[in-house]
Amino acid sequence: MVASAANAVYTSTEKTAGGANILVTVRVAGCDPFLCGTLDPKDYEGAEAQTNLKSVLSTVLIESPGLVWDFGLTELAPGMTGLHTYAAGYLETKDASGTSRVSANAYRAWYHDGGLHIFIEVFGRGGDSPRSLDDVKALMSMAEAEQAAKDVFAAFSPEFGK
Repeated sequence: MVASAANAVYTSTEKTAGGANILVTVRVAGCDPFLCGTLDPKDYEGAEAQTNLKSVLSTVLIESPGLVWDFGLTELAPGMTGLHTYAAGYLETKDASGTSRVSANAYRAWYHDGGLHIFIEVFGRGGDSPRSLDDVKALMSMAEAEQAAKDVFAAFSPEFGK
């Protein structure tokens, strides 16, 4: 707990279909104009807005043609619709010094009611090291990540709208 926010971490005991545990980080904070911006996906359609959303990824993955990117609305609980991003990527390069691999598989969702803001990040941890984009997606599917975000949000949803 910090002055104006609370952070929580949850790790699943069950494994995903791909053999990973799901790690969820949550940040709950009071609204301010920066945190509690628009929840209208149309306001994020522009190239600059999408670039800003992707800025949590490595540049090589952002520029990779194989990046799986999904952005849009997500109903975290009945009547509580927020926004989400999902990114899955894998890039392997080989040069004289060896093989370099970079990957990402993360689901992020956020919601606010004008007074309280929540940001949820979902990652797969463990399992075999990915050697392809299919391996990355198999460790934690978007559906598994989205369900984890909704399950964790359920613990916080009663605090919204008060």
